[in-house]
This record gives sequence, C-alpha cells and structure tokens, in this order.
Amino acid sequence: MEYVTDHGAFSDVPYGKIIEMFETHYGGYFDRDKKDTAGAFEGEAENDRQS
Repeated sequence: MEYVTDHGAFSDVPYGKIIEMFETHYGGYFDRDKKDTAGAFEGEAENDRQS
C-alpha cells in the first residue's frame, strides 16, 4: 500500500470526509446499494449482473 496524499492528523475518525471521498471515487458502489433489494438474494444478484 502506498500513501499518495497526506490528509493530516485528526482527533477522531473523519467519517464525513471518508464517505465524501468514497462517493467521489467509488460512486457506482453507493448507487448500487440504494436499490430496494437489501436482503433479497435474487435482487442482489440482479444488481450484480447489471453492474
């Protein structure tokens, strides 16, 4: 693993900043989870096929 950017030191986990960065760089994963198929195997499999 390589640290490309130093984001500084934090007294607590910067949860909001982490989520913001994940949505910026991995937005497709967040969009997929918003579909109303949580817990339904067939629906989750269909989401994976569409990705």
